[in-house]
Amino acid sequence: MEMMNGVDPLPYYFYFDGFESRERKLGGILDKDDFLRLLITELQYQNPLEPLDNKDFIAQMAQFSSLEQMSNISQSIDRFLETEMNAMRLNAISMIGRNAVVQDDTIILSDGSAERIDFQIDEPANVIITIYDSEGNVVRRENLGTLDPGLHSFVWDGRNDDGELMQDGEYKYEISCLTDEGEEKIGGLIAGVVEAVQFDEDGIYIVIDGRRYPLSSLVEIS
Repeated sequence: MEMMNGVDPLPYYFYFDGFESRERKLGGILDKDDFLRLLITELQYQNPLEPLDNKDFIAQMAQFSSLEQMSNISQSIDRFLETEMNAMRLNAISMIGRNAVVQDDTIILSDGSAERIDFQIDEPANVIITIYDSEGNVVRRENLGTLDPGLHSFVWDGRNDDGELMQDGEYKYEISCLTDEGEEKIGGLIAGVVEAVQFDEDGIYIVIDGRRYPLSSLVEIS
């Protein structure tokens, strides 16, 4: 009688139906349940003349244990982040009706009149304010000279460096502080009462005077 030379196991994807297609089985990302089903399938259809080596089995179980631990850690992180986000939402809602100061770099020109730019410096510095249009082009550069530490204001007259009145709209500005230690960019300050809080995919926003600002721009709340 002719002896059986061996039994070749079929590739696991002929038996395992945990995915929608062979391509997905071979190229997809496996979670811990998929990994365990694959291991069981491998044991069921292994070559009886060449069973899975103990070392290989232990290695695969260690791999599964590592995958289980990573999955648990990932779930713990997700729960922690969700708790933190809920706490931030509640904290933001409690700001409604309170006075707030936020950092900003936008200015609105309406009927040729611009909003006041407020800013604070901590040490004497030569301050330069640069205003940009919506395309990033420099519209106006104003050197305010050397200013003492404290709160300061600047009102743009709505004109460019050539003295031409600019169109109404939203502009960006940049405040540069030059000291002996170098140049520092700072933001302007907007103060007002928090009228509302908004939540969307980008994060949490507070609304002041009809305009919304990211919670990360908050400088002071009282």
